[in-house]
Amino acid sequence: MLREEPTTKKHGLGSKTYKELIQNERLLQVIMNSNRQEEARRTVIEKFNIPKQRPASRRSSGRKSAGLLKSISIEKSPKDAKQMDQLLDFSVTSKPAQKHLHFEKNIRRPLQTLEFSNDFTALKLDVTNPPYVNSSKDRLDMVRKAQSVVNVIAIGAQNDVTIFANKESNLKRIDQTEVAAMLANAKKEESPQKRTFEALMDEFSTHTIVVRDKLGPVYSPEFESFQRTYYYIWGPILTVIQKITKMLGEYGFSLGYVDGRKVADLAQDEQGIPYITVQQLFACLIDLTGDTKKLRQSNIKVNFKQGKFGKELAAMAIQKTWRRYVAQKRYKYLKEQNKSAIIIQKAWRLSRKLFATRREIKRRQLTAEQQWRKKQDRFRENWSVIKTKKRTIIHVPSLTYEVHQRKSIQERFQFIQNAQLFRLCALMDDLVDVIYVSPFPVSDDAIQYVAKILLTCGINNPEKRFRFVYPESFDRYTEHTSLSRSLLNSERTLKHIRTLIMGKEEVYMVQGVQNKDDYRLAVALQVPVMGADPSTNIIYSTKSGCRRIFAAADLNTPPGVYDVHSERELLLQLSKTIIRYPEYQQWLIKIDNEFEGRGTAVLDLSKVTCLSEQGRTQIMEQLASQNNMDEFLAILQDKLYFELREGIGSKIKLICNYVYKDWMDFMHAFKRMGGVIEAVPQNVVGSPVANLFIEPDGTVNILSIQEQLISPQFCTLGSAFPQGSVPHEPLRDASMSIGRILSQKQICGYVSVQYIAYINNQNALKLWGIDINLNLTNSSLFHQVFDHISGGVMDQHTGQYVSRNGGSLLKKSYVYSGLMRHEQFKTWRHSAFFSLCRQKGISFDMSTKTGCLFHLVDSLSRGLIGIICLGKTPTEAIVLFADVINFITGELNDDFIKPVNHQSNMHALIDLSQELVSKCMRHTKY
Repeated sequence: MLREEPTTKKHGLGSKTYKELIQNERLLQVIMNSNRQEEARRTVIEKFNIPKQRPASRRSSGRKSAGLLKSISIEKSPKDAKQMDQLLDFSVTSKPAQKHLHFEKNIRRPLQTLEFSNDFTALKLDVTNPPYVNSSKDRLDMVRKAQSVVNVIAIGAQNDVTIFANKESNLKRIDQTEVAAMLANAKKEESPQKRTFEALMDEFSTHTIVVRDKLGPVYSPEFESFQRTYYYIWGPILTVIQKITKMLGEYGFSLGYVDGRKVADLAQDEQGIPYITVQQLFACLIDLTGDTKKLRQSNIKVNFKQGKFGKELAAMAIQKTWRRYVAQKRYKYLKEQNKSAIIIQKAWRLSRKLFATRREIKRRQLTAEQQWRKKQDRFRENWSVIKTKKRTIIHVPSLTYEVHQRKSIQERFQFIQNAQLFRLCALMDDLVDVIYVSPFPVSDDAIQYVAKILLTCGINNPEKRFRFVYPESFDRYTEHTSLSRSLLNSERTLKHIRTLIMGKEEVYMVQGVQNKDDYRLAVALQVPVMGADPSTNIIYSTKSGCRRIFAAADLNTPPGVYDVHSERELLLQLSKTIIRYPEYQQWLIKIDNEFEGRGTAVLDLSKVTCLSEQGRTQIMEQLASQNNMDEFLAILQDKLYFELREGIGSKIKLICNYVYKDWMDFMHAFKRMGGVIEAVPQNVVGSPVANLFIEPDGTVNILSIQEQLISPQFCTLGSAFPQGSVPHEPLRDASMSIGRILSQKQICGYVSVQYIAYINNQNALKLWGIDINLNLTNSSLFHQVFDHISGGVMDQHTGQYVSRNGGSLLKKSYVYSGLMRHEQFKTWRHSAFFSLCRQKGISFDMSTKTGCLFHLVDSLSRGLIGIICLGKTPTEAIVLFADVINFITGELNDDFIKPVNHQSNMHALIDLSQELVSKCMRHTKY
């Protein structure tokens, strides 16, 4: 391919020379492409006015003739002939012109030109495609190779024109052979051209350069030759020389001799120059003697400079290193301190925001509580007016026991909370609407069953007057979460309740077992409560609090001690009380906050060695004779104390061992909550319970007095009506007195007072107050159901059951079983069970208002069910109750009979029904 280099501007030629160069280019094209050599020769002679000469003889070596073009000479002056020594390189190609590829890199060569015009030899023609050069090192090798193969050939007798030809080019055009022969003859005839000093230096120099510390390389002919030879990579070479200069200064050498070729080899890889090691730089040095050689061999870098100021510089280096170490250490310390300070600042700001948020929440809570208390006071003051107006009652039957108590009930806890579906009987009052909050969606079967009973009671369209509400995330809470807590965490349900009561003039809430969560719920809804203040309720709903109420009402209580909180105090008080009251053989230890006999332990003195029958007789004689009684009782009390301390666990019987497994577990709960010690009378004739309703204005109403059905294990199972163990007057007076005391304590709502009646040694009937429940119990609720169905009410003055309308005496009785629990109930289908009951004659007669009603918490799949048997006489109700118990137990498997536990209580109900039947057979009152 024909190529033109921009020599004009580079060498300062004028525009005329450039034009002649273009003409010479055309002339060469004619020479190369002409098929007739003679024509080409004439053309050249005519162009340059070359005189005709005698052609040289041909070579006798047998080679082909070099062609008609034997010699070309230009007549010029000797001055011009001297400048002909500069060489012009051109190549004749046989291949067509082609474009260079993008990855080809041309070889740069020094361009030689003539000062006179008609310089056609300045053109360069590629013989072959330039080879692909991969790196700078390959380019260097190619230049050296090119210098070794290029020969200077003088054509003609004169030295005016010189032409470079490549030996390795293989000319394939028609005149290539002749041109080659011509060039060979010219080389033989002409004498070698004289070379300059720079050319000789470039060819024979070792390229050893001198480098000084802080000054760099010394400029010399050797260095200039080195620069001319490697000009194409001179930038990387200077970088390497700078590194060598810096290295010499670091190692304390003021002068160094460097091998330029090794420097050029290092400079070939431009990308690797930043990663050149000290060993590679040392390898470029020529004079490796003495300490320098040792340094290279040991590969150890000296940390101080040698020379005149070596020690001072070493000291400076040590100081620099020490200051860097100290600064780095201080920086790390300051960085850690700064990081710690940032953490502390963030924590402080977060804590301030947290405290501010808490203060704001507390302020809002206090504001809401103050507003609620105003509504509560208004509710108490205006109750006489409110009860005569249209009102809405929100029933929340939450059992807000302690967490460990709720966990002991486990899977049935949510269903037991829903055990008071019959609160809907409040719809008997035409002025009342009910919003019932259940812990889960109630099944349609249970709702329809309750609605039918309400229709039986004479309530028209009850579905329009009650609404069921439940927390929207009921299935996300744990099984032992109370209903009040679930409702507090359900903002959507709270909004729904607020929507339902919006615009209602009078709204109040009736809760279950109250605690702080119930109080927060009332404040959140801004609804007054038919119940006690939370702080008051916590105090007087315990066993010890009941003893205070009984003492204030001047009511007899069992001998014992209350407000006991430690094991040592328990054993001391128990020993002292046993010695003081030797006529009682059994003693109860009760945990303050337990219910239904769960936290009760029985101590039988027959198992105590020091209190054998002989010892008890001796104690009685000592008390009668008054001889050394104090000393004897002190000794006996000490013996009893030490005996109980050593082995009370083996002498105590736990009533509910499924709640507290052993004495240690029981004692742990006793020390946490406190408890009481009570004596158990021997001749117990009954356990009546009085159900009261204390109105907010202080009016006390006795709703009913029932007989509790208690198992031999001191567990309350159910109730019966009417009671006949105690005359009505003492029960009425005691209950009214307790109601007035509770009213003074700002306690209102539903209250149940438990008594025990027994016959003492003087054959006199005694009545003790045992416990108080400040909530609506299942027994009290089902007596209200009984009243609505029978259409009667108990006369609180006489205790007789009379008609609600005319006041005539009604002969009605019932037995309520409480909630029966058994795992097999879950397998019974609702429709199939009631169909089977009708087949067995277990149903309710609408005309006589007698029969059996079922207490449902939901569908039977919950494993809980209760029965209330109504009859005209107690005997009729007891017989029906026994028949239903036998029917249910007959549908169970043979292995259902188990002790009373959290899985089943059917065994205790069977024993109870048999005991009631046996009393009826003896014609005795229960």
